[in-house]
Amino acid sequence: MTDRHGPGSDGGSAPSGAERRANDTQYTIRPFVPADREAVRELYATVTGRKPHPEWLTWKFGENPAATDVGIFVAETPAGVAGVRPLYPLRMRFGDEPVDVAGFVNAMIHPDYRGEGIFSALYRRATEYLSDRSDLLFCFANANSGPIYDHWGWTEVGRADAHFRFQSPGALVPGDGAWTRPARALLSSTAKGYLAVRDRLSTPPTDVSVTRTASVPSARLASLYRRGVPETLHVVRDERYYRWRLGGPEWSGAVYVATRHGTDVAAFVVQTRTVGASSTRVEISDALPLVPDRDGRRGFAALLDRVLGDHPNADVVALQDTRVPRELLRERGFVWSGRQPLSWLYERLFDPLTQFALPLSDVGFDVGDPDNWAVAELTRNTN
Repeated sequence: MTDRHGPGSDGGSAPSGAERRANDTQYTIRPFVPADREAVRELYATVTGRKPHPEWLTWKFGENPAATDVGIFVAETPAGVAGVRPLYPLRMRFGDEPVDVAGFVNAMIHPDYRGEGIFSALYRRATEYLSDRSDLLFCFANANSGPIYDHWGWTEVGRADAHFRFQSPGALVPGDGAWTRPARALLSSTAKGYLAVRDRLSTPPTDVSVTRTASVPSARLASLYRRGVPETLHVVRDERYYRWRLGGPEWSGAVYVATRHGTDVAAFVVQTRTVGASSTRVEISDALPLVPDRDGRRGFAALLDRVLGDHPNADVVALQDTRVPRELLRERGFVWSGRQPLSWLYERLFDPLTQFALPLSDVGFDVGDPDNWAVAELTRNTN
């Protein structure tokens, strides 16, 4: 749920109302209608460089099991749709208490209309809509939009750090100068040597088997969720959630399930993405159970070994779910982006995101404490 409206977007507040004019640009903020579908897809392509699947909007917003009316707002100019602000409701729990939560998703503003107040106007309309529908709002903002949410009074929760296993880090070095080719070769050969040592020293569990499936075993995943439900704020992972979340038109990942003595003990949801021009990134986007017991930790070890064995040529393997023990990740050669010097490189190689939250009612816990959140990559990264 990244806000990526880009540089030059307006960060000030805007009054309520349908018609607005700024710098001689007239626009109307209104709810999305089905006739906007193709215009929104075109705007997505303009902002991100990739046009989404024709069924993307229907799946992501029309089939969301958390709400029948998720809320999408567009900014319409005489030339067409210039901005869109979708919302992403989630069924979440904190302890035994349900919490109605909405995430802010990909606020997209056409480059020709940035600085016209459209981002602010869409924000105001969205928060007005959510005022009596949600207890809590959150988003993941990049360096451009983070200061805006801070200005608007949102609480910073923390940076969305991750664990990375750099199997071919040379592929991430930008440019093609005379020095980059030997630098790539040196980085990759050093990493391969280090990881070879790590792999030899790690001890895989011998009493855990792992199966891989491209289908969605929603019942097994939901059962593993119930095996260890956290007290912190998290998405309720029932069968409906997994059927929807992993049933999108662009889903191309796999589910790995670890079994010990005939019982499922852990699972990973794994997706492969192309980053930049050609580098391959494997993402472990969900890990179950959220509170692992001894068998679950053994299952995580077996799952890591199987995923790494299935993707020896991936440039990077990433995991943002902190429920997998850090010592286990270190044994398998993962490094944490929150520690120097990787934190410095992380800010330059990637686009680090910071989580922000805004309570609309008394939710009963400190939303600024990252220990109160359990928001995995699968929850926030929806396209």
